[in-house]
Amino acid sequence: MTSFIDLPDDIIIEIITHLNTARDVAHLARTCQRLHLLGRTGGGWRAFVRSRFPSISPGNDGSSTIHWDALARKLADGEAAWDKRSFRPVALLASKNKKDNFFTGSPTFTHPYSPAVDAALSFGGTYEVVAWGAGETVVGRFKPVGSKGDRGEGHAWFRFDGARAGHKPVTGDVTAMKIVEPAGKLGMLVGRASGNLQLLSAASGNAGQVVASYALPPPPDGSKAASWMSVGYIDVLEGQETLVAGNRSTVCAFPMGTDDTMGPVQPLGSHLFLDPNNRPRFIHAARSLGGGESIACALGWDSRPLRWLTVTSTGFVPREIPGDPMLEIPLADKASTTIRALECVGSSFGPSRAGKDMLLTAWDDGTVRLFDPRAPTLNSAVYRDAFQPHEPASSLLSWGTNRFITGSNNMALVKIFDYRWPKGGLDEYRVSDAAPCSGQVPIPSPQGEPVDRASKQSLVGLAPCCDHIKGTRCIFHTASRTHAYRPNACLLLQPFPQPEQQRYRVPAQSSRVLCMAKSSDISSSFYIGLSGAVAEMRIGCSGGGVTPWEAVAAMKRGARTQEVGYCILETGRGRVEVTDGQPGMGINSYMPPLVSMRPEDEELPTPTEGEGARRHRWDKRFWRDEHFD
Repeated sequence: MTSFIDLPDDIIIEIITHLNTARDVAHLARTCQRLHLLGRTGGGWRAFVRSRFPSISPGNDGSSTIHWDALARKLADGEAAWDKRSFRPVALLASKNKKDNFFTGSPTFTHPYSPAVDAALSFGGTYEVVAWGAGETVVGRFKPVGSKGDRGEGHAWFRFDGARAGHKPVTGDVTAMKIVEPAGKLGMLVGRASGNLQLLSAASGNAGQVVASYALPPPPDGSKAASWMSVGYIDVLEGQETLVAGNRSTVCAFPMGTDDTMGPVQPLGSHLFLDPNNRPRFIHAARSLGGGESIACALGWDSRPLRWLTVTSTGFVPREIPGDPMLEIPLADKASTTIRALECVGSSFGPSRAGKDMLLTAWDDGTVRLFDPRAPTLNSAVYRDAFQPHEPASSLLSWGTNRFITGSNNMALVKIFDYRWPKGGLDEYRVSDAAPCSGQVPIPSPQGEPVDRASKQSLVGLAPCCDHIKGTRCIFHTASRTHAYRPNACLLLQPFPQPEQQRYRVPAQSSRVLCMAKSSDISSSFYIGLSGAVAEMRIGCSGGGVTPWEAVAAMKRGARTQEVGYCILETGRGRVEVTDGQPGMGINSYMPPLVSMRPEDEELPTPTEGEGARRHRWDKRFWRDEHFD
C-alpha cells in the first residue's frame, strides 16, 4: 500500500485545499521534510490561501516575493482578531500641542479640520504610507510592512506645509487625497476646498514639490457654494495613466501628467448630471470599477442616485445598467434619495484591482446594497444594521468578500458586517474550526439578536466531539457556524480620559466618521478620519500599545500618537431579504448592551485558561466574570 507521503505532489496539494485551518496545514507540514518543503516551495501554502481566502488581494505588485506560509498565518491571525473584536486604536494627531479634536475635546468653540485620508503600499510592498489633510497641510507616515513596522521600528513621519505653498486656511483645506505611483514615482493627488487639484511628489529629493496641476471646471452658475467648489473624490484607473476627479457638480477625466512646467493639465472630458430643471446634482463619490473604464457615480437627492459612465480617449459616455433591481428600491415609489459612498468589492484572488468587479453602495435610508453590474439579478444583497437601522453610512471599506465596514454619518462609530453568503456560496475561513471540541456553546451568549429557534434545534442531539468519519460536528463547532453566534458588531471609539479636575471644563468634541482607508486587504491596520484627528485601528492586540520608537518618530514632525479605548455592541446578522420597497424595515431592532474594555488595573476573570477560555468569543479585555457562570 502506498503511504501518504509517497503520493504525487498534485494529489497532496489537492488534499491541502480541503483542510479547514492554517493550523491543520502547519501540523501536516511538520510531519516530515518532504511535506514541509512541499508546503513552502511546492505550492501547498499557496493553494491553501487561494482556496480559503479566494477574494483577498495580497496587495503585492509583483516586485517582491510572496511568502505564502507567512501570508497564511497573517490572514488566519487577522480572521481571529476580527472574530474576537480585537483591535488597538491609536490616535494620530498632526499636532502634539493643539487640543481641539475628537480625542482631546475642545476648550473653545473652534471647528477642527476634517481630514481626507488615504493609505497604500509603496516600494514594492515593503512600506505602507498613510497620508491625510490636516487643514491646508499634508501629514503622513511611512511604516515598514511586517513585524518590524508593527513594533514601531522604522516609522518616518512627513509634513508638507500648505501655508508655505500659498494655501490659506479653510479655502486651502485638503478635501480629497489619493496616493499614487505613476511611472514608479511615489506621489499624492491632493484636492482642496478651493477646487485646486495637484500631484505632489513624495519621492526622496523633491518631496512636497508640485509635479502637475489639473484644471477642474468651476461649478455652474447657481452652484457657487464652497461645498460645490471643493474637490470631493479622486480615483485612478489601472495602470495609473488616467485619473478621475471632480468637484461636487462635475466629474472629470485627466491624463496623469508629470510636468508642471506645461501649465495645468486639461481634462479629457467632463460630465454633469442635471435634474429636470437643468440644475446639477450633487456628486458624493466617483469610483472606477476594478480600475477599469466603468465609472460609478453616487448622487445626492435623485430618483436614480447611482449613475454609470465609461471613460474614453475623448471623455465620458453615459452607460446604462439594464435590469438592475437594486436601483428600483428607493425610500418610496418615485422618491429621491442619496448614495453617500461607494466601494469596489473583489471576487477573485490577485494583486491588482481588476478582480474588483462588484460594487458596494451606502444609501441614505440606512441600507448598504451590493450588486454585480455584470449580472445584477444574481448577486444582489442588502444589509441593514438592526441597532440603528435608519442611520446612513458616510464611508465604506471591504475586505474581499469576507466582510465590510461602514463609518457612521453621526457618531465616531464603525459597523462591521459579514457578507453572509447563503448556503452554497463562497467557502469561508472559520477560525472556530481550529478550537477544540466541546459539548457547550460559545460564550457569552449573543448580546443583541436572540438565538433563533432553528439555531437551537440544530444543536439537539449533538455529541460533545466531532466525528469526521460520519461528517458530524460537536455542539461548539455547530453553534459557531450559526448566524446567532457570529453576529455583526459596532466599534465605538472613545476620547482620551480627562483628569478629574478638567472633566467638566473641556467639552467633548463630537465627530462622525469622515472617511476611511486601508493600504491592502492584508494590512495590519485601517484608518478612520475623525474631527481633527485620524484613528489607526490596529487589527489584533499583540505588540502592546504605542512604542517609544513610534512616539519619538511622531514627535520629530511635531505630531503625537496615543492609544485610545473603544466599546463594542453586537447587532445580529444584518443581511436582509429584498421583499418590498423598503428592504429590511420589517426586521426587529434591538438595543444591545454596550460592552466596555476592562480597566487596566482590573484582574482577568477566571478561568483565563481551560475550556471556558477557549470557548469565549471576545478579546480578553472584554471578559467578565458572569460570562463563565
